[in-house]
Amino acid sequence: MKLIVDDEITLKTVQLDDIESRYKVIDENREFLKKWLGWLDFYKTSNDLIEYTKECQEKKKNKEAYAFGIYYLNEFVGSIEIQGINYRNQKCEIGYWLSEKFNGKGIMIKSCKSIINYIFDCMKLNKISILTATENYSSQAIPEKLKFIKEGTLIENECLYGNFVDNYIYGITKKMWEENRNEKN
Repeated sequence: MKLIVDDEITLKTVQLDDIESRYKVIDENREFLKKWLGWLDFYKTSNDLIEYTKECQEKKKNKEAYAFGIYYLNEFVGSIEIQGINYRNQKCEIGYWLSEKFNGKGIMIKSCKSIINYIFDCMKLNKISILTATENYSSQAIPEKLKFIKEGTLIENECLYGNFVDNYIYGITKKMWEENRNEKN
């Protein structure tokens, strides 16, 4: 699956043939990403991404989750995932990360907008949540710019290399998103 965000940004579901480029970006950004992402130690070589990619493909096939690579000018620069999909309650979560050198270019905001539109328009879900560490201000800027509501704090919700951190939970409903979209027009 491919989502065209704009002339520069494309979102593509992760594939086995893009493992080397994905691993290279992860490895080059390991120290930058490790502050807020607890999964980096599971990927010590590019081969470690094979099993993850197969799991992503299986979850996509079963409509349980969707993992997209973010491509900027055809270069892999990060990832955005639709996860925790609950069709009965019509909700899901979005998780994301971006290579350090591509921060501050608006790539993640545009990618999130595209994913949000996909979730509401194509998947027909009603609510999206984003969790961020309470001290990860860069990550918090994304849902705040997108007019998500900070719904609360989840205490010691995430373990980062033996340290528990609190998360803010942000949410937006389809109705709220539509109101925001209409305000921009």
